[in-house]
Amino acid sequence: MSSSFVTVKISTKDYPHMELIEDYKRELEKLVTSKVSSCCLLPVFIFDEIERMPPGLLDSIKMFMDNHHSVEGINYRRSIFIFRSNLAASAITSYVLDQYNKGRAREDITLKEMEEVIRKDVVSKANTGLYNAKIINSHLISHFVPFLPLEKNHVSKCISAEFLKIGRLPLRVEEDEVLAQLEFFGPPGPKVFAVKGCKNVAEKVNVILYKQLRENYKRKNSEL
Repeated sequence: MSSSFVTVKISTKDYPHMELIEDYKRELEKLVTSKVSSCCLLPVFIFDEIERMPPGLLDSIKMFMDNHHSVEGINYRRSIFIFRSNLAASAITSYVLDQYNKGRAREDITLKEMEEVIRKDVVSKANTGLYNAKIINSHLISHFVPFLPLEKNHVSKCISAEFLKIGRLPLRVEEDEVLAQLEFFGPPGPKVFAVKGCKNVAEKVNVILYKQLRENYKRKNSEL
């Protein structure tokens, strides 16, 4: 992201060495303080790949996320902290599958129940950035946003979106061809959940379009 209001930190790139955690803590404190004191009213900090972050590192920013009016004269209460991770992916998938087996639709699963699933799972994962994290144990995370497994009908919408880029919707045979190349999972019977979500859909659509262009080219040449 190019905005000066947004700071992105990727664990594998910015915090790769566990033994340097104390250095990372000092650097992170300085970074947040510097950005908030010199930035706009809504500075945003995004931490990606939290599962690869040294445990305890995020404790260094707890004081900035707490409900203090100010810390050393600086107001951090308008700062936004976003933590991205796939730590709870297995727990989320298991819960959704369990609900599906009970006959419950994906859309009926509430944010409240998923937040509890995620919170319990991430704090128990040893050697990860959220293991026993103070920002969670102190209830400083406002929302746990789950990314639920996509069903086949959701993937079909992604396929349609790719075809709309060339000005038309896919034919049923084209949609089926893309779906047949993707991997799905679920309980015994028809597999309903996409293993990779909508990842690779664009590439699969492009292959089909390329094949069509090549066939049209060959047909035109044969008519000459």
